[in-house]
Amino acid sequence: MNITLNNISAQAQAQTPYEQAWLDTLRYETSIMAPGALYIYEYKKFLKTKGKAGWNGRAYSVKPDGTFLTGMLPSVLDKAIQKNILVNTFYTGPTRRPGVYYDTTVVLRDYQKKGLNVLLINVHPVLGWWPRGILQVATGGGKTEMAIALYQTLPYQTLFLVQYKQLLDQTAERFRSYGIDPGVIGDGQLTISNYINIATVQTIASNLKKGNSTIELMLRDTQQVFFDEAHGIAATIAKGNTLVNISALMPNAHARWGLTATPFMRDVYSNNLLEGVTGQVLYQVSSETLIAQGYLTMPEITMVRSTEVACKSNAWPACYDAGIVLN
Repeated sequence: MNITLNNISAQAQAQTPYEQAWLDTLRYETSIMAPGALYIYEYKKFLKTKGKAGWNGRAYSVKPDGTFLTGMLPSVLDKAIQKNILVNTFYTGPTRRPGVYYDTTVVLRDYQKKGLNVLLINVHPVLGWWPRGILQVATGGGKTEMAIALYQTLPYQTLFLVQYKQLLDQTAERFRSYGIDPGVIGDGQLTISNYINIATVQTIASNLKKGNSTIELMLRDTQQVFFDEAHGIAATIAKGNTLVNISALMPNAHARWGLTATPFMRDVYSNNLLEGVTGQVLYQVSSETLIAQGYLTMPEITMVRSTEVACKSNAWPACYDAGIVLN
């Protein structure tokens, strides 16, 4: 089997009937019934005509021509090897260059240093240097500090995507505390840097809809991207598709990192979107580990039963006010 890839997508091409059968199976196993398919006319037509017309209601991670998101490639190779399928890979994107590793000024904890090293030297036995994957560190473990250290070590033109505007200025301030002045895109701000930009997904998406060529150029020139709270990619299919569309506009971004404490907790299709955009989990630190090392404190939780409050209205907002806000 031949697989041709760039930084965005890969395409598998079967060379034998056996390989094609395996590829068809892979396509089905990495798909799901799309949410709400039962209510869509095309799916109803599919059922009514017994598959002769309409849409079968499935959302596929692998397209009919064998195309899938590049981050899924290591998993696809593993599955192919299990079926004794020999795979030849051909990279057609811009040069992936580790270049020089620079020193970081971030004072890292031991587990953070280890994680940074794992990401920097990640090498796939078939694909070579593979600078993409997920940094799974429990909340409070300092994922942003590790991202800043990674940026200082690999100072490519970088985009740091956040899911919420509340994190925009907070993240920018963390970078500034290390002498890095980022561009900020979101919450009414639109300053673009040739080094690193911090942006909300929503602002990038809305500017693309408006045909903002400056944003399009910034994405095209980006060589490294961080997806903060990366599990948000898989929160819904709509969010996942938005991130996939943005990711597809960054052909030169060979370094792609996901930051999250809780990856791969959705359905197969959504999890494949997350893996396809970022990659597999490369390094993991649990809250139990951080508690044992004294970096987090074991929480003490007290449950208090409140009295029942009668609600005279059937409207949820009124009952919410009576039972919670004003209780």
